[in-house]
Amino acid sequence: MDRERVFGLDIFRAFAILCVMVAHTNSYYLLRNTARVTTQLFAFIGVETFFVLSGFLIGGILLKLFSGDVKNLSLAVKNFWVRRWFRTLPNYFLMLLVYIILEAIMGGVLKPYYLLFTVFLQNTFRPHPTFFGPAWSLSIEEWFYLLFPLGLAFAIRWLKLRGEKLFAFVVLLFIGSCLLLRIVVAFTANPEWLIGFRTIMPLRLDSIAFGVGFALLKYYHPGFFKKYRFLFFASGVAGTLIMLFVFYFGYLQQYGLKGGFFLKTFFFSFYSLFAAMLLPLCDAITTTTNRIWQKIITHISLISYSLYLVHWVFVLLVNKYGASFSGWERILMVWVASLVTATLQYKYFEKPMTDMREKFSFGKKKIQIA
Repeated sequence: MDRERVFGLDIFRAFAILCVMVAHTNSYYLLRNTARVTTQLFAFIGVETFFVLSGFLIGGILLKLFSGDVKNLSLAVKNFWVRRWFRTLPNYFLMLLVYIILEAIMGGVLKPYYLLFTVFLQNTFRPHPTFFGPAWSLSIEEWFYLLFPLGLAFAIRWLKLRGEKLFAFVVLLFIGSCLLLRIVVAFTANPEWLIGFRTIMPLRLDSIAFGVGFALLKYYHPGFFKKYRFLFFASGVAGTLIMLFVFYFGYLQQYGLKGGFFLKTFFFSFYSLFAAMLLPLCDAITTTTNRIWQKIITHISLISYSLYLVHWVFVLLVNKYGASFSGWERILMVWVASLVTATLQYKYFEKPMTDMREKFSFGKKKIQIA
């Protein structure tokens, strides 16, 4: 077992991917209206959990990299990007190729617009296409990884900010800018909640920034972070439940697919904040006495990225060719095929490609990228 892993964060990540899996397979056995509700709820919970966890982990890395006296900003930023991209891009482009082949096999039309998937711009100014469905959240993450270090570098060089003030400024800049953008869009174009707000890259970068904010709290105020972890957790649970209640009655029931002003603007900020409040307690859970559960949860956490990318392939295949099977048989096919494929993909492709970053990192200091 990797001693550097934090079991509580593995639980956090495993919970996120399992929510996504449930969201995309529950329609096989639930009635249509019930499935619509559970799909939206679990999909939202799962992806938002991924966002804040990603921000927390990446924030910890950036804090170690930028909090001190950074003598070579360009080298520090390049080192972060190279090491991060070896973790995410090879697997992404492998699956992009798989989805292209699958689209052709299933009789779909490959549009020139799909070229934007190569630079993660497919959901910047228009709704994300149905092609390669899971990629909408990845574009948000990749652009955050690109822009946030640039924001740090700019604030260091031109605003002369350092340490806690540096990170607090950039975190608040992301949170405030995205909220303002959502308000402007809500008052002008006012598109539907799902395709016009939740999955649009420039409007959602702040969700990851909230995770960075809690990494900042842990780094500069570790005593406070640890002392109030239970209070944070209780507040986070209460807050997320309230937001999900608002989501259910404000989006799924009252407004249908359109959504109201609060849901399109402040709702995302509040939910991300409350979800991030769960992190201090999870971060304190380093291990468990139940070794079987630890191995299962750690494994799901390890393969979560591959599982997120590949599971939708089997959902599409079962939807098209599995109509003759019962609901539970289709669920079993998707889950087993996804878990087995993701395990093999992680072991024989994702991890070897991630390990290659050691050969290409800039400088002598190796920064661990989650």
